[in-house]
Amino acid sequence: MIDTDADAFGWREVEPPPKLHTEARAEIALTLGQPEHAPVLEYPRLLTDRAGRRLSHKTVIPFAVLVEIPALEAALDSEGFPTGGQLYAILAAAGHTLAYTDDIRARMPTPDDSTALRIPGGTPMFTTHRAISDATTGRVLAYEETRRSADDTQLRYHLTTADTTAANR
Repeated sequence: MIDTDADAFGWREVEPPPKLHTEARAEIALTLGQPEHAPVLEYPRLLTDRAGRRLSHKTVIPFAVLVEIPALEAALDSEGFPTGGQLYAILAAAGHTLAYTDDIRARMPTPDDSTALRIPGGTPMFTTHRAISDATTGRVLAYEETRRSADDTQLRYHLTTADTTAANR
């Protein structure tokens, strides 16, 4: 998965993103292990780089998690919204051993995705869904979704594990 920190590779926001207090739609609620329509904080961003490529990145955090982690709520109040790396650090500092589950899918973009991401006709897009969970309890703490044109995308994963049986699942 790409580094979601906007500054890491020269990505910048196209426009100021909203922080949306909303309800979890069915697909996201299922991933989060929350009831459909559970309250969540959603942070959608449209990013661009120096070459004009675009990607959309969305982070979703259940309100139940926000209430349990005062440092996360404080970061949202004072700093706007934490980057991916900051979010992971806050969750880890709250005592969670983090595990990541990524689902990657190539598909044809919707007309809205084609327009927003400037994807040429006939070009597929990659959608990456990441569930960030507590490795001990399995509880999903946050969800990220990244969408981008597949014509210039390379996915790179660096995995390490002390338990080789976990790596072979």
